[in-house]
Amino acid sequence: MAILTDADVAEYWRHLKAWQIKLGLQDWRIVYSPIPAKKAMAEMDKWDWLQRQVTARVGRDWKSSPINSATLEQTAVHELLHVLLYELVQEAKNPHATEDDLGSKEHRVINALEQLLVPGGE
Repeated sequence: MAILTDADVAEYWRHLKAWQIKLGLQDWRIVYSPIPAKKAMAEMDKWDWLQRQVTARVGRDWKSSPINSATLEQTAVHELLHVLLYELVQEAKNPHATEDDLGSKEHRVINALEQLLVPGGE
């Protein structure tokens, strides 16, 4: 059984904040909750699209998953990719969405990832 320490949780939040900036998600208010994730290592919960706010939770019990800097960072990135993709997923559910609507949301994701994968093109 792998249990996160207070230091692990603090490191997770540092990774989440750093990657929020790297992914260009500063327009989202991400509320760090002291309430642990229930069924996952981490989760995004209580989505408020109008306020662009979501609650982030990290669980303490990571079952058999190893706990180290890499897995803490990978999990933080995983959760933030849910935020990055949120608009695209919501637009895809809209039966009235146009190709331009979907294309705009898709390119938000592409542009954010492009800067990470191939930096220095500015």
